Amino acid sequence: MLAETDKALAAVTDEGLFERIATAVLRAAHPLCAAVCHSGLTAGGKTQKSPLDGITILVSDGHPRLVAVHHTTTALPGLNRKWLHDPAASGTTGRSIKRVAKTSRETALGDLVKTAVLLREERARTPSLRGTLILTTNQEPGHELLLEVHAAAARADLEVDIWSRSRITHFLDTTPIGHSIRRLLGITCELLSAELLVELGNVSLESATPPGADTWVARDCDQSLARVRQRLTVLVAESGMGKTVGCLRALAAHVASGGFALVVRHDVLEAAPTVEHALLTTLRELSPALRPDQNPLDVCNEARVLHVLVEDVNVADNSAQVLKRLAAWASRSPVGPGIGALRVFCPVWPRTLAMLDDNTRKALEPFVVPLEPMSSAESSAAVLARSRHLRMQLSEVDADAIAASLGHDPLLIGVFDGVTHGNSQSVVGGFIAGRLADVQARSEHLAPDLFEALLALGAEMLRRRNLDPRWSELITWSFPEGVLERVRAVVRSQEIMRIVGVSADSRVAFRHDRIRDWLLTESAANMDSEGGLEDEIAGEPHFAEVLGAVLVKRGMPARLIERLKRQNPLALFHALRLADASAHEERRAIIAAIQQWLSDPATTSRSNRYKRWHVVAALERTDGPEVLPLLRLLGETGSRAVLAALHNGAVDAGVEICARYEFDSGASFRDHQIAHARHRFADKFVEGVASRLGDIKRLNSRSRQGLVELAGHLQDNALVPALETAWAVDGERDRYLSSYLWAFARCCDASSVSRCLGPVCDRWGQLPDRDPESEHSLPRWDVGTALERAFRRTPPSSAALEFLAGRAREADLEAYLGSILRYVDHPVAVSLSLDRDAARLRSPPENPMVTTDDVRGTWRPNRREKPSLSSRCRSLLLSEWKRHQNDRSRRIAAFRMWSSSVHDDDLDRLRESQDDPDLVDRVLVQRLVRGDKMCAAELVDRVRDPARGHLWWPYAHYVWSQELRAELDGAFNARRERYGDDWKASYELDHELFELMIRIPVTDAQGALVEHWPSLQTSRLYVQLALYVATLETVALATKALSEAADPSSFLKHIGFSFGVRVGGHPGITRKEQVLALQPFVELLDSHAREKLADACNMRGWFDIRRSVLDPHLTHRYFSWFVQDPRETFDEHAAREHSFIHVEIEQALATGVAWDEFIGAMKAWLCERRSLNALELVARAVVERGCRADLDALVIFPEMDAEAARAIVADATFAVQRRALW
Repeated sequence: MLAETDKALAAVTDEGLFERIATAVLRAAHPLCAAVCHSGLTAGGKTQKSPLDGITILVSDGHPRLVAVHHTTTALPGLNRKWLHDPAASGTTGRSIKRVAKTSRETALGDLVKTAVLLREERARTPSLRGTLILTTNQEPGHELLLEVHAAAARADLEVDIWSRSRITHFLDTTPIGHSIRRLLGITCELLSAELLVELGNVSLESATPPGADTWVARDCDQSLARVRQRLTVLVAESGMGKTVGCLRALAAHVASGGFALVVRHDVLEAAPTVEHALLTTLRELSPALRPDQNPLDVCNEARVLHVLVEDVNVADNSAQVLKRLAAWASRSPVGPGIGALRVFCPVWPRTLAMLDDNTRKALEPFVVPLEPMSSAESSAAVLARSRHLRMQLSEVDADAIAASLGHDPLLIGVFDGVTHGNSQSVVGGFIAGRLADVQARSEHLAPDLFEALLALGAEMLRRRNLDPRWSELITWSFPEGVLERVRAVVRSQEIMRIVGVSADSRVAFRHDRIRDWLLTESAANMDSEGGLEDEIAGEPHFAEVLGAVLVKRGMPARLIERLKRQNPLALFHALRLADASAHEERRAIIAAIQQWLSDPATTSRSNRYKRWHVVAALERTDGPEVLPLLRLLGETGSRAVLAALHNGAVDAGVEICARYEFDSGASFRDHQIAHARHRFADKFVEGVASRLGDIKRLNSRSRQGLVELAGHLQDNALVPALETAWAVDGERDRYLSSYLWAFARCCDASSVSRCLGPVCDRWGQLPDRDPESEHSLPRWDVGTALERAFRRTPPSSAALEFLAGRAREADLEAYLGSILRYVDHPVAVSLSLDRDAARLRSPPENPMVTTDDVRGTWRPNRREKPSLSSRCRSLLLSEWKRHQNDRSRRIAAFRMWSSSVHDDDLDRLRESQDDPDLVDRVLVQRLVRGDKMCAAELVDRVRDPARGHLWWPYAHYVWSQELRAELDGAFNARRERYGDDWKASYELDHELFELMIRIPVTDAQGALVEHWPSLQTSRLYVQLALYVATLETVALATKALSEAADPSSFLKHIGFSFGVRVGGHPGITRKEQVLALQPFVELLDSHAREKLADACNMRGWFDIRRSVLDPHLTHRYFSWFVQDPRETFDEHAAREHSFIHVEIEQALATGVAWDEFIGAMKAWLCERRSLNALELVARAVVERGCRADLDALVIFPEMDAEAARAIVADATFAVQRRALW
């Protein structure tokens, strides 16, 4: 590629183009040119007459400096004249720069001479002015010309820097920003730069944004999403409620504020070994020339975060697998490049969460954010925006009425045609009809013909089991004549469906999945009415929802009910879910068929286990008096059955689900169903809870706790008397005292809070610090642990917070309540925390809780990011630390809390207080970590401090510059003079410099190591740093030091920690060269270090390097799955009553094992074992991860119980077919 770029640059004759390229290179590469003014180029990119092509004046090394730039495409023979020509050398002293600009070509001064004239004139005004001339050319000047230029510059007391073609080419070909610039030459980008990431992100956002973006309105959730600081946000709401739109709005706003954004398809994440690989795959789809080793996180940082939207996870073949991967990634401490600089948004349906196993749901709980329904005001605003798009005139009263008739449903509002009201199907149908009429008006196709073409398309999608077709596939399908052209016309309109993606992977995407499902329902109903609904479609488990909708649309024909009862009974349950509550006859017909199916003994057999599981999941979303009797017939007792009963108003089911998932667990599915029951059954449900509270002594301890917590979830003041009664008579209340406190705190108002919470807190204060019967039990702390988690998610009422904050000032509960309320995002709680922190700072210095150091104690990255404080809490803290009347301790405490989260206007507030004597160092630290380059000079002053300068070095990478690079040399020189080669004495300084050098550019780290190596080579830390930097020069230095060491293995101790493998806050291993640098020394590493390196390779997807360098030395399958005999692994799982084969699959795939390899190993093992247990294990694996083709692995051998084996295979077959179409 170097030759191609060099050749293209040499061929440039357009002076404007060359100036644009050269100026962009200088601004990116030259420390003096970042602010250069490009005076020689017009806005249109053409050159214009100017004595200089570029100029800037700045302060460098403490002196003013004039920087002049000249560009040229002059051929080599004329280059001497272009740079050095002086037609009247003896008379140049009288020339002025104004006259120079007007001279003719024959008498024109060379670029260097012109710059010398300008510099001389300016020195008359500024005697200390220094000068730098930068000359760029797309030629390669000879040595004689170079020597003449430097001699002439020396005579003029002018520094000169020549950028020849080869130097510019080197920058263009070896740096990410250079790759971005060289696109001006028509050469593609292979390296990822920040500029390219912004461009590709904008392309992905544009592709993912559906039509109608101009009708989007602001919602309350916008601010919540903008404040997100956690690594993963699982946004939960039903289909069409605005989840994806909310995320797209958040990503667009993030890009507008200078961040990065990217939309990743679910299938990309599903196929990728890691989240990071999915990002690169997406980028390479958008820019195929990108190298496979590029990592978008390398260009991100805490100041420029990458926000990622995972699109359509709900329709993934294995949505559970995608969510498990996201949960595992988000639960890890953030390590590696771009630490804390990646945040993922994943819109999810509640039913998708409900399908997950308990372990995955618990792992996702901390990241779940329920999306509140669209408010009346928001939906009215959306209707008005839609009406403006349709050029309709509506009053606000009209908009309110329409919004109400559409159920405040964002999707229905978004497709509202201005005429059709009613249920979802009719509104979507009206939208389709209106859009087809628009296509008819713009083409030769009639709307009825277009509708028939859509029906044909839906029928083919069903027959081919392809709901997400590539366009290249679709055009090969067998359509009746004319259908494909009509489909093309609809696609071109982009209202109903459109083409998304690039090149051969372009797919047909519907405006929304509910529009696609409407089309599939219409197509299947049309096929059934004409007698053409094939058995393959009617019996397809994946189409159960569509077939249920067909039943409803067709009026529940007895023939179709009977057919689906035989072929696809799950469809009957979805028909019941969709049937109108007033359609009594139709519902009775469905119920009769369902009861017949449930009464069949085969229904409860092993072969229908997964089918029953999906039936319960359907009932969990079904409203109606028939549900509870059906649940009793099913006899299921799992959590989903309990949730289905709660959904339909069963108070006892609410008690049971609260007993299973305690109030601090953050189980969103529990909260969703309680809220539904509260809304649908209103006072009746609350009265049922109150009645049971009044008779609480009849319940066992577990149910008592569940009942009290259910009352807390309802958050109804009407329950306070019943809770008081329960508290008074409950003899076991100490066992779940936290549940009572939480329920009272949620339900009490100002009139009852003291009366109710007072006795509970008094009893809490009386509990012992330790349980004499259990050395591991701390009763008082145990109460607080659950409350802290719960209050952080959902703060109690304001009245309760006021009471608890007051109670926290009393000695018996001060430590406990203070800790609980510390992270509650409410002014009352924040004020309490501020008082406590300020009091600690006023304590004597020997108090170990006090941090007195202004630098080290101010800010360090947390291992887990905490939610950002709300604006009102930050405003309170801002006023406290800005108020000079407060004492120093209170101001410092307020500043620490305020600065723990980041907002866009922080730098303005910090700069206002940069000279505040109480906060000066702390303010500087916060400016640095926010990347404020305006304070770089202040940092230089700090690092020069001989006593405390070393504490400031870890912050230098945020504002790194060549001036700091020079200061780093000074620090190493001072180290040598003070400590010599005594690395033990210099360890504190070395640790801080190490923390810096792992974060600065590799070229700067290499330069410092090479220059100062004689005094560093005896230090273990710097030998490991040389290996970490991993250039040819630094690796050679480290290799020599190790070869000369008496005990080389001692230099490599703890290298896994030094390389940052799973070390929070460390950049980690980012380049393959870092692992390869250790290849000659693998034998010297201990087993833990080898495993750390293997883990790093797995996280980055460098499986080939791990296999060649580390696998011969690994023994555990966690790092390299095939190093142990998989047959032994499968035997262990088969012997367990409850196998965690899904964990084994994840571990294997994380080490680079392909799924085909894994299932192949299982199939071979099954052929050896030939047992029912082995078949059961393989079936679980196929259900967990496999596709339909993998069902071939379920082989029944003569040694097995044939009936039991067939049941296992039938059950697994349904589960896979229900989940995946292929």
